[in-house]
Amino acid sequence: MANPVFKLGMCFSNAKEFREAIRNYAIKNGRQVRFTKSAQNKLRVVCSEGCDWLIYASKVQGKHTLQVKTFNPVHTCNRVLCVPQVSTKWLANKYCDRLRNNPTWPGASMKKTMESENVLKLSRSMVYRARALAMTMIIGNEEEQFGMLRSYCQALLDANSGSTCVIKTEQCQDQFKFRGVYICLDALRRGFLEGCRRFMGFDGCHLSSGYKGILLAAVGIDANNQMYPFAWAVVGQETYKIWHWFISMIAEDLGITDPANSKYWTFLCDK
Repeated sequence: MANPVFKLGMCFSNAKEFREAIRNYAIKNGRQVRFTKSAQNKLRVVCSEGCDWLIYASKVQGKHTLQVKTFNPVHTCNRVLCVPQVSTKWLANKYCDRLRNNPTWPGASMKKTMESENVLKLSRSMVYRARALAMTMIIGNEEEQFGMLRSYCQALLDANSGSTCVIKTEQCQDQFKFRGVYICLDALRRGFLEGCRRFMGFDGCHLSSGYKGILLAAVGIDANNQMYPFAWAVVGQETYKIWHWFISMIAEDLGITDPANSKYWTFLCDK
């Protein structure tokens, strides 16, 4: 299917498979072809440049199979660099695995590679749309992932009994608006209390996802003077109120009644 070679009598399981073969043939060979008849049981494709190339496939009687009944393989036109069959989805499917191995692949380099490997002329906007679609296929849709946030927290609680997962919301008219989520796994909490120094560092960083936001993290120091993150939160913005909520949640998890007056803890925070 990557480089189909058509012959008389060739069979396809359905019309979708035949259309996909035509698409791959047109892109691979740089031909501007078009469907003059496109039905589930009859498909006819000619060359848009006016040459004699032609292929016709129809349903075999008594079967669901499509068979090539007419085929003229000779092209009298030249190869072209702009093929209408090239789509954002086709590029995303072809380069999805390569982008998964190299998520930071620059768009300019990606465009150059696509054009050289397929002998095509692609627009910058199509390449960037294909890159965005491929990344969505790799990491998933962000809106759908936010919709599964409660299920994710419940899965954490089921797998890590004693953990803390809190979703902070705010009611706006008849809907609840997401404000933040706090997570502290029980295994990390016990490891911090039993094997780390009495030191906590707090910091936040901006997220570059579609919904932006801030990632807050609480980090300790273990016996080897290495960082030990044990609690984190994703919030909409970094304010003193949000920081107070985050630190209060940590203090409650660790059993610290008054963080401000604690004599045995050292706190370091950029706020």
